[in-house]
Amino acid sequence: MTCLSFAGRALAFCVAGPLLATAACTRQVLDENGARPSASAGAGSSAGGTSVAGSTALGGTGVDPQVQPTPEECEAGKPLVAPSLVRRLTRAEYARTLRDLLGEDRDLASSFTPENRNNGFDNQAASQNVQRDDILLWEAAAKDAASRALRTNVLACDAAGADTDVCFEAAIPRLAARLFRHALSDEQAARYREFFGLRRKAGATSARAAELAVAAMLMSPHFLYLLEPATDGQTRPLDSYELAARLSFALTKSAPDGELWRAAQAGQLQEEATLRAQAERLVATLGAERAAGDFYFQWADGPGIDALVIPDGFDESLRRDAQAELTSLIAGWIGGASSLIPDLFTSRAATVTEPLARYYGLPAGTTGKVDLPVSERAGLLTRAVFVGTHALPPTRGDFVLNRVLCKPVPPPPVVPPDPMSLGGFKTRREMFEAHAELACAKGCHGILDPLGFPFEHYDGSGRYRDRDNGFPVDAATTLAVPGVDDLAGPVDGAIELSAKIAGSSALLTCQAEQWFRYAYARLASPIDTCSVDALSRSLEESGGDVRRLMVELTQTDAFRFVRKEAP
Repeated sequence: MTCLSFAGRALAFCVAGPLLATAACTRQVLDENGARPSASAGAGSSAGGTSVAGSTALGGTGVDPQVQPTPEECEAGKPLVAPSLVRRLTRAEYARTLRDLLGEDRDLASSFTPENRNNGFDNQAASQNVQRDDILLWEAAAKDAASRALRTNVLACDAAGADTDVCFEAAIPRLAARLFRHALSDEQAARYREFFGLRRKAGATSARAAELAVAAMLMSPHFLYLLEPATDGQTRPLDSYELAARLSFALTKSAPDGELWRAAQAGQLQEEATLRAQAERLVATLGAERAAGDFYFQWADGPGIDALVIPDGFDESLRRDAQAELTSLIAGWIGGASSLIPDLFTSRAATVTEPLARYYGLPAGTTGKVDLPVSERAGLLTRAVFVGTHALPPTRGDFVLNRVLCKPVPPPPVVPPDPMSLGGFKTRREMFEAHAELACAKGCHGILDPLGFPFEHYDGSGRYRDRDNGFPVDAATTLAVPGVDDLAGPVDGAIELSAKIAGSSALLTCQAEQWFRYAYARLASPIDTCSVDALSRSLEESGGDVRRLMVELTQTDAFRFVRKEAP
């Protein structure tokens, strides 16, 4: 058995009869003695033990991450960053990385355990864990991808040539550096060459030995995880390789491309102008459109429709069509001339199939690109994927309050009775209004339900209706959301509500917070207020341009620095 342990840190793995047996790496990556890594050769080390120029640790921030800094502290120039956890690549990021670096066109991550969606997204470091079955699935994918990579000659070595071994010994460390997203130390490179040589001495062909080495790379924590070592309680600037990885995965959901990799190798990304220029370049790529599409698909709870059980015709085909419509809406918006966030809440453009056209009440045989009826649908909050997955006023109001406005209400001290247990009401709205008047429900439902009542024109499956139980629908309400003054006042219907939301400053402030969660794979802490406020200001100045926001996400202290929690 041959064991590789990179520079005395990270997760050791062994190559043997079953190719890889690996210890579980969860929220903290451990060294060989079971301790959390301090940063290898010191606070200025990158993943793998290589020296990091210009990445000297700044020491503790002196600020409790749970204490909100003052405006003066935000302007003082001292980086204010909350501690972060090691996070693993998501299934989508894994598949895209293999595609971009190995030419792998199959989605080998589709068999992996689905991520836990937390804070609305599937990449949150705090919710990631590892089971034994996950390790076995990673191993199978690694072996499969490595085999295909050697068959397609990714390493560009002639298996029949006289200098084949020499070629492989040079190519393997180069590929490892790209897969690990950092320069290899001399020791790391030597260990991979040694592993290749041992496989050759054991009788493996050159191609087979190289295949095993590639499989080992794909099981390494340096590939599976975004490693950013730092001394506990210390804050340090990220090195160019770490910035390249953060930049690429935040904006394209894949590994750094060739141009970004070369900038990292040259140590240029710690220069603010270069970092911004690279962010602006990436935001103009198809990868950024996919990343934005992934964000809004998850933010809008597109995956939630998979768990929907509705008896009145919302079948599997309609589920897929509703998700495809959301994807098409987002792609057309983000890929258009204007990518302003408020437009998502007013657009009537849709791409429909015949089942979806029937769902929307369009003429028989309608398919393709259409404008939905002006009096019935406008914006993302009136689409099947939202009103179909959020069936009742409280759930619809909760989405608006939490995901759209970022104004959560605390849970009630006493769980109120199920509104369905209240009888004697003519319409669903009457039932929920009576329920919200109960003393134990008023504090929560008194805020949630008024935000859900404008959606009363959509039944439990999201179909448009004018009557509820034979009585005229009442979709009028008066809004009074704490802390959101520009939404206050009367509203009649979801289209009017969507228009008011589109014009609210709270929408852009919340979008900055939601994008922070997605791009940084964690919730913002009070100490991150400076970064979040800067994002909000920039977004408002741009009129809600999501591409501008994506660039600005890469310019904050929370993006450019790393801090680990003190024990």
